[in-house]
Amino acid sequence: MTVLDRSYGSNYYFTEGLALAYAPNSGKIGYLDKKGALVIPYQYSYGRPFFENAAVVQDNKGNYGVILI
Repeated sequence: MTVLDRSYGSNYYFTEGLALAYAPNSGKIGYLDKKGALVIPYQYSYGRPFFENAAVVQDNKGNYGVILI
């Protein structure tokens, strides 16, 4: 189990070494690594957990895309 030093708004789990998290003030979505570092900035309106090295995200204009790791 991974335990982070800080608390993040998320009900997701780590997949592919990353977890989806919500920005404290804006509600934007980003991704954390298992050390708790924000490795993909809070910039998405919608996002899904990584699966097979890809995550579906949506920007604030409603455009969907895929993040590949």
